[in-house]
Amino acid sequence: MRPALELALETSRPPGSVAVARGERVLAATLAGERAHASDLLPLLERLLLELGAERRAGVLELARVFVGTGPGSYTGLRVGLATAQGLCRATGARLQGVSSFEALAWSALRPGEEGTVLLDARGGRIYHGRYRRTAGDVEVRDAPRALTAAELQPCLAAPGPILGHPELAQAIVLAPEAAARLRTDVGPEAGAVLALGRRRATGPDDLVEPQYLREFGQR
Repeated sequence: MRPALELALETSRPPGSVAVARGERVLAATLAGERAHASDLLPLLERLLLELGAERRAGVLELARVFVGTGPGSYTGLRVGLATAQGLCRATGARLQGVSSFEALAWSALRPGEEGTVLLDARGGRIYHGRYRRTAGDVEVRDAPRALTAAELQPCLAAPGPILGHPELAQAIVLAPEAAARLRTDVGPEAGAVLALGRRRATGPDDLVEPQYLREFGQR
């Protein structure tokens, strides 16, 4: 019997990405555009699933589990990713599981035993902040994600280890030289990491999956 098909979506920040797996074989791809749309995600997912030998039953592709990045991140991106994941599960009967996008980033960017900070511009003068420790088989949350002002954030940056940000972060906050030297902007949440971390945690019934908005839309 062949291993079941699984897929992951990560759309918390552009560009979005997708990953599909059957057993140890994993295929991943990044969306071409900066904005995530269900109309872009679905054809890419179908192509990857068919490449892994997915079969149609009554016109529906077989699928066992769907993992989706839950943010924090873009309101629009998170809504698109979650709506697409929920639609796929309703159509195929697959089980749904959410994975924090910050934890997925920590999983892929940190070494086992290493601690680090994740930052993302939350707009409106605030920054999403979270802190994590990578273990051999999972990610431990040291500081759960919060939306902080620049003043509230500064003491958090004294913690050692890499700061995982994004190229536009310098426009949102002024980092002290010591913190700026630890900033990495070459990495971001990816569907492959959502898939890998989700598979390690895949136990029990479906999660109640909700996006981590952390702030009300339009909040200042």
